[in-house]
Amino acid sequence: LHRMENIELIILNPVFMLGGLNPESSSGKLLGMLKRNRIVFAPPGGKSFVYVLDVAQAVINSFKILGEGQKYLLCSECLSFRQFYLKYSRIAHKKLIIIDIPHFLMRLVSIVTNLLEKVGVRFSLSGVNVDILCENPCYSSRLAKRDLKLNFTPIDAVLMKYVDV
Repeated sequence: LHRMENIELIILNPVFMLGGLNPESSSGKLLGMLKRNRIVFAPPGGKSFVYVLDVAQAVINSFKILGEGQKYLLCSECLSFRQFYLKYSRIAHKKLIIIDIPHFLMRLVSIVTNLLEKVGVRFSLSGVNVDILCENPCYSSRLAKRDLKLNFTPIDAVLMKYVDV
């Protein structure tokens, strides 16, 4: 696109963003679930996390650099769901009972959900979503740190800002 339209383009790809106090967002739902429940289920996968204000700073810094056509991943930490829940539990001073869901059980749920969706039964959690919960993507922000002059906020510090202690 940047070549065709003669537009200088920089692409910023944030991972799972935390912050902003939006209860309807994915992170808002995740934090709300941890706040409301004492028993939580941990899929075998995980997520890469980034603070929403770090993403905003990346946008601002991207205007100051030369790097037409460059693409940046914005990621602070990679954590399994269990690790994330334990961080939340420690910071919120809330004892969580974490039940690990085995991969084979998640796979079975995915298959059943996909079959039921084919006959018109809809779920809030699709088979594709179940599969994604089993993945553990971990991305590097080395290039973004260097070029965009970013220091990503540790997830512990982000949680301290948004957890009612």
